[in-house]
Amino acid sequence: MSNQALQALENEETEKAHVLIVKVQDIIREFQITLDDRYEVAKDLAIMYDFVYSKLISANIKKDAKELRDALYVIRELRNTWKEASMIAKSSDNFSQSRARVAL
Repeated sequence: MSNQALQALENEETEKAHVLIVKVQDIIREFQITLDDRYEVAKDLAIMYDFVYSKLISANIKKDAKELRDALYVIRELRNTWKEASMIAKSSDNFSQSRARVAL
């Protein structure tokens, strides 16, 4: 969706870009409100989400592709980090399950 918004901005399709950016803003906002402050990582994520959200707002108001690219960079880095964490968790689960079978 964010890539489509960037493409729309670059093609000067401002209405389409607006709708898509608002959808991305809504997603980031949902991430923000579901953070659990009991965990240290939540504070770091909150800072990143705030940055992304402000860049999205700026991109939408100014119709500025650079602002949107700045937000997209952080979004992609977060996505890649979550993917890597997921793979590590899965391999850890597989290792634990293998050890449990061996112990039986």
